[in-house]
Amino acid sequence: MRLLTTGAPQGYLKDIYKHIARQEDEIIRHLSPKGVEWKFIPPRAPHFGGNWETGVKSAKSLLAGVMGPQPLTFEELATAFIRIKGVLNSRPLTPMNEDPENFDVLTPAHFLIGTSLAALPEASDELSPRRAIDRWDRLQAHLKSIWNRWSRDYLHTLQQKGKWIKRQPNLKKGDLVIMVENRTIIGHWPVARISDTHAGKDGVVRTVTVKTPSGKTYVRPVVALAPLFPLDPESESFS
Repeated sequence: MRLLTTGAPQGYLKDIYKHIARQEDEIIRHLSPKGVEWKFIPPRAPHFGGNWETGVKSAKSLLAGVMGPQPLTFEELATAFIRIKGVLNSRPLTPMNEDPENFDVLTPAHFLIGTSLAALPEASDELSPRRAIDRWDRLQAHLKSIWNRWSRDYLHTLQQKGKWIKRQPNLKKGDLVIMVENRTIIGHWPVARISDTHAGKDGVVRTVTVKTPSGKTYVRPVVALAPLFPLDPESESFS
């Protein structure tokens, strides 16, 4: 079984390029009827790619930062890429609507497959060789680290950065938020609706009561919540 490194040596990239070049006509015949259109940006200009290039950068940074130079089989590397893609495409962008009883959020996956992503249950490993189980467990541990790291960083981008410097609008009843929890299942974003606000004497809301899809309510400080606001129709950003 051939081992690859997450550093992607130039030799492997050249092999992939040569393979695609040899199959160019077949690839064109397969993709053209599907309406696939390739658009390229100039070399050494990733900023031309905008938000999609940001996603590529996030995937590469997570893979290299968590797994480092550890050698992986082709199947393990493919699994890692697919799981990372799923994590990035599961991120909440904005509420579906303002219905206080609706907890659905719009994600990148909706633009790709028309619905949100859901991880399938993992098969039992009782009949697998012990060595295979060890490698799988190690890969799963890496993927869990990737999820913890990226989900935490993404939630930080949703939270107001200047709240201690200048006054920000208060969260209000009905707002959809993501609860910032220490541990969550890979691909699961704990959403909730604000059911009540608790303002201080200065009128600033620092604590709220939230309601989860299961009907449970919790009291949380606003610093432990990441609000999801409707997208600005004049904005092109979906980050």
